Amino acid sequence: MIGVVFNIDAQRRKSSATTNPIDSELFSNLKFRNIGPAFMSGRIADIAIDPTNENVWYVAVGSGGVWKTVNAGTTFEPIFDDQPVYSIGCVTIDPSNPYTIWVGTGENVGGRHAGFGDGIYRSTDGGASWTNMGLKTTCNYGMDDKVLSWFLGGLNFQIEHHLFPEICHVHYPAVSKLVQQTVKEFELPYYAFPSFGAAVASHFKHMKEMGSAKDLKVQVA
Repeated sequence: MIGVVFNIDAQRRKSSATTNPIDSELFSNLKFRNIGPAFMSGRIADIAIDPTNENVWYVAVGSGGVWKTVNAGTTFEPIFDDQPVYSIGCVTIDPSNPYTIWVGTGENVGGRHAGFGDGIYRSTDGGASWTNMGLKTTCNYGMDDKVLSWFLGGLNFQIEHHLFPEICHVHYPAVSKLVQQTVKEFELPYYAFPSFGAAVASHFKHMKEMGSAKDLKVQVA
């Protein structure tokens, strides 16, 4: 019995002697780093992958803008931070030009955590710069007037003209149905006047409001 106790006690002393305490030097080379959109504002709303280069992704974050990776997710770069909104609902790549990126702002969800959008943006240089393509102040007029649509060649569909300038104007009446369905899905505005006269009246009313004395700001050198 004494020999057994002696052996166990020796093993304990040997084990404690070879154990090294954990100190800060052991983890000195480990640092926190941002590994992508999931680190901040982690709701991923949409992802678009370049069909010509599977290493290039565009990631739409519900409350964190748009992020781009050129190495299949190893590193990410924010490419929408200079815009006035941060909430993103969808992102897609033009199938005929991988450098043309479309972004729909605003999340298609309800809740206090969801941010607002201000229209659809387009980039023609892979996300380096962006242009708001309408749906904020752009309006259609006389959409049901076939004579007006024929006379103007479809240019009374201003929203579709701004979104798809390379599509022939005669197709805008058909395209508008798809646009209306999409903007309704993502809770974006779609403005339309019943006639050309109503559009002109609204235009002059807006010009008058902009030029009113109380809103006019004059810069003196």
